Amino acid sequence: TRRSSDLSGVCVYRLARLCELSARASCLATALYLGSPHSLALQHQLCSEAVFVPLLAISTWLAAEAVRRRSLRSLGCSGLLAGLTSLIRPVTLIWPLIACLGLRRYGTRAAAPVFATAAYLPVVLWMVFVWQQTGTFGMGDSDHSLAVNLYGRVQAIAATMPPDKARAVDTRYLAEPPPAAVTAGSYLSFVAHYPLPSFIYALRDTGVFFFKSGIERITVDYFADDQQTSLLQTRNGNGWRQYW
Repeated sequence: TRRSSDLSGVCVYRLARLCELSARASCLATALYLGSPHSLALQHQLCSEAVFVPLLAISTWLAAEAVRRRSLRSLGCSGLLAGLTSLIRPVTLIWPLIACLGLRRYGTRAAAPVFATAAYLPVVLWMVFVWQQTGTFGMGDSDHSLAVNLYGRVQAIAATMPPDKARAVDTRYLAEPPPAAVTAGSYLSFVAHYPLPSFIYALRDTGVFFFKSGIERITVDYFADDQQTSLLQTRNGNGWRQYW
């Protein structure tokens, strides 16, 4: 992971230069990237960010470079790396679709199909493997699967609604336990039926993402010594993370 992090740092610098930032601004962007927790702390812990973030950074630079050079080979490599990031953290499953919008605008006619095919090839191969092993065509089930997360999200949104609407949501969408209860399709149906509560909750998520990232918790967790950690734990009965 150390080498992939260093390589991704170079890619961040080159990506900044492609965006026509000055050399000084590009160096600053690279320093901020390499000074983030996934580069400093999480490499020494069992955290997927240490692999996920560098691969995504390298993939992004390769895609930008491929557009500049009109290189389908580089674009295919970028797509494969994006597909690998989806296997590590499925949150990027939709990323190739977003990237293809930009490729249709700035790339060649074949750019978007090549990138999308390469990006979803690892995912499809993994789903075929899961199907052969379990008889279910999917990425596999766990307590952190997409269905479980969607179930919890619908529950949280329903808690903000009036009692009669909340009961209707429980009956229609939450009657079965996860992961069978809420699929991607049923979640889209829920959003279509209750657009305002879903939109308000999305605004709340945006605020949490931008104004409460939690990076300072990871930094303290990694660099605090035993005495400091004990002090923080005694200040809060539920653990020092909530205190911070």
